[in-house]
Amino acid sequence: TQVIVNVGENYYPSILKNSISRLWVSWTYYDAVAVRYYIQVKSSTNDGATWGTGPSDLGTALNAGSTVVVYSQLIFLPTYVYCIYSDNGNSLVYRRFEISGTTWSSAVTIYSGSNITYNFQAAISSDNRLGVAFSANSTLLYKEYDQNSWSGVFTLDSSNPISVSLQFFKNVPYVFY
Repeated sequence: TQVIVNVGENYYPSILKNSISRLWVSWTYYDAVAVRYYIQVKSSTNDGATWGTGPSDLGTALNAGSTVVVYSQLIFLPTYVYCIYSDNGNSLVYRRFEISGTTWSSAVTIYSGSNITYNFQAAISSDNRLGVAFSANSTLLYKEYDQNSWSGVFTLDSSNPISVSLQFFKNVPYVFY
């Protein structure tokens, strides 16, 4: 067993292994002094034996701090690790890290609305499209990224889903809720 981080309160991890066998983890970190929630991310280049500079290293904060709980999911789309996350309850955002690079990109907003929390999921199709199903404004929505641009927003259901799951089958997105 390896400890990834032992500082403060940490919740809701997402773990990923990219194409060059580097492990990544993102999670929600609560800073009790600042009374803010952050999306943190760290990686390991030796199969999880060490993470960053050790357990006291919080890694990289991807957001500026939120007054409401934030959630994240890591996903690999050749040649990038994407971290998709909710921020402040009113936006769904991503940042990406080129696997041959050294820093995370600036944040890009996928969607702005209300009541954006844990209820989202991303998946990759076999033809490398990134789909995201999510709940916002008490509706179930879907967007897709073809590595050049994002689609418009598709409304899948006007009710507020309890749990969202997304899977591609033969390049067709299936959303379960």
